[in-house]
Amino acid sequence: MTANASTQPNPSWLFGKTSSTTSPPLLSPDFWLSRNFIPLYLLFLLFLSFRLPSLLERLFTPTLTSSTSSFVIPAETRHARFLPIESQHKFRYNTLYLALRLDHLETRKLDTDHAFAWKGPILLPEFVDEHALAQSKKGVTPTPAPTSAVGNGEDVTEQRAGWIEGSILLKLAYELRQREFLKSGPQNGAGGEWSKELGQVWTVTMPSIAGTTGINPLTVHYCYRPGEKGEDRGKFWLIVLEVHNTFSERHIYVLEAGKNEDGSEEEKRRGGYEHQWTFPRSFHVSPFNDRGGYYRLFLREPFASGPDPTPFTLGIRLLLLIEAEASDGVKPDGESAEGSPKLVKKMMATLDSIPPPSPKASSRTGRYVRPLSPATLYAALMRQPLDLFLTFVRILYEAARLHFVRRLDVFGRPDMVQVPEASPLSAFDGVGLPPPLNQIQPHRSEADKNDERSVGLMYPEPGWAEITAKKYMEEMIRKRVQALEAEKGEEWSVRVESTDPADPGLHIASDKMGDEKVRQLVLYTRSYGVYVDLMTHQPPSLALLLGSVVGRRWGVNSMDAFDSFFPSGSLADTGTRKKHFDFLLNSHLGSSSSDREEALQSLQKFGIPTKPTTTKEGEQKESRKVTTVLWMRYLAAVAEKKAFALLGARYVKGTEPWLELQRGLKYIEKKAAGGVEWDTKLGSVYHP
Repeated sequence: MTANASTQPNPSWLFGKTSSTTSPPLLSPDFWLSRNFIPLYLLFLLFLSFRLPSLLERLFTPTLTSSTSSFVIPAETRHARFLPIESQHKFRYNTLYLALRLDHLETRKLDTDHAFAWKGPILLPEFVDEHALAQSKKGVTPTPAPTSAVGNGEDVTEQRAGWIEGSILLKLAYELRQREFLKSGPQNGAGGEWSKELGQVWTVTMPSIAGTTGINPLTVHYCYRPGEKGEDRGKFWLIVLEVHNTFSERHIYVLEAGKNEDGSEEEKRRGGYEHQWTFPRSFHVSPFNDRGGYYRLFLREPFASGPDPTPFTLGIRLLLLIEAEASDGVKPDGESAEGSPKLVKKMMATLDSIPPPSPKASSRTGRYVRPLSPATLYAALMRQPLDLFLTFVRILYEAARLHFVRRLDVFGRPDMVQVPEASPLSAFDGVGLPPPLNQIQPHRSEADKNDERSVGLMYPEPGWAEITAKKYMEEMIRKRVQALEAEKGEEWSVRVESTDPADPGLHIASDKMGDEKVRQLVLYTRSYGVYVDLMTHQPPSLALLLGSVVGRRWGVNSMDAFDSFFPSGSLADTGTRKKHFDFLLNSHLGSSSSDREEALQSLQKFGIPTKPTTTKEGEQKESRKVTTVLWMRYLAAVAEKKAFALLGARYVKGTEPWLELQRGLKYIEKKAAGGVEWDTKLGSVYHP
């Protein structure tokens, strides 16, 4: 019997040759490049990937000194809900932050080339008109900073505003000057004077990776007074909390150490915190809470754990408190001042850094706070490769559990409300700036109206559809002003006034304005909703009913002026506007016992003609952009209702977007006052 196997050496798999049953010699290159070693190489790479962070930390962690000005902060976030009792819930997850001294960050002293860099222009403490500030690399960007409208309505030149907008530190100083924490700021003529009042500022935030930034729920600015020497850190002065939600809206709370604090020193020390404040809420964060209640913040000073050099300590505990009912059966969280309501815990959130186990921990490995360097940053990212991008996924997952398992109904996104706004009674007929159904806490209590800590709303940039709607309405109002002047000899001045400081609104007036004959129409709004509503719904009186009276997105100075300025028109009988109206009407008819004719008769009582006029407002008269926006709005409304029905999801009763027409018809027939339908003290709705 002869063997069929070849006696030639086994060719290497690397070069694509056929294999042999004869193994190559141990020292032969073919031996180490054979297919049999592929699993071993993969195991080695896997082992190396697990051990590389430890090697980087052990060999390349910088020495901690008193001049260290940046840290990598591995941290842990915990959340717990206590009320409603049926919906109790808790979870925890790991996060990754950076703690950065802002002046060193923005002068590029923290740049490490390939690993980390400041993305904005180099900080110039004093404004220099002729400088064109150059852009730099990616790492931390000036975008997440505490203002959205530098110089709007103030004597700030465009160049100076651009100088401020390019810096987190300058925008922070701008906000502190606006709120009179500083005597001067970068918006004032004498540049640099503010730095004599504001010393080191340490910012804790999530960085971007390769230009991509995940949702950053919280950015914290720790502000110190200037030290005796230029580089010394002075006394801890302010904490600035910058809270973000999933709608790109932001809000800042400015709290001063030693001012308006609550709790005894013994209580704070016992809890491991140096500071404690309680202040009213005024921002929408969770879709399962309204905007009532109070925050109680417990804070650790970053460098209070011992003498220099000491690693940065991140320690924040935030309670959401609500007024206690006698029947709640829940023990109040701490004592309240005489005459003020007892408060109970509704929710708790904590954010704590992972401290090193000892002062000599720089030689150790693991998830601990370390000075920032390329090695420590890469090691932290390898230990937590996805944590910077998983925040939104985690939010969606926990929201789904709260909604479908814990049975909490959803509050829709409300327009942001400024604390200084007037807070009229809940009843609203379309005249004036509308009071929101989902009121903020400072507008619910006389004692909270003058609280200076709930400050600093930062509005998101308007989207393409909103900008298109504004341009459409601007052109329509201009043509209407000209038509009334030419046809009736009436002179009009039309203004749109927004509470958003970054939105200049609109002001369109007759070319030949007299002093006495000019008629005034003012539209008050908190968002671009006024433009979207008036573009979407025809006639304008329908937009007034749905967007103003029912939706409370905007209001007018006079119903008579509104009716006189806008053409009466009729319900759209063609195109997307008709489809949108029919969708709202069918949603109403599907959840009530009334019929179509009865609903149309009710609309006529509000001054909305329901029979087509001789002039049709066809879709062909609109631009392609406007038609696209109308279709987007209609399809989004239909998709939202179908998605909620398919998933079994629920809005809080009385806030469903597809039932706005139903609520409008009830308003016309005086069957409902249009008030809230949930327990405003509890601020959440449990659906059995």
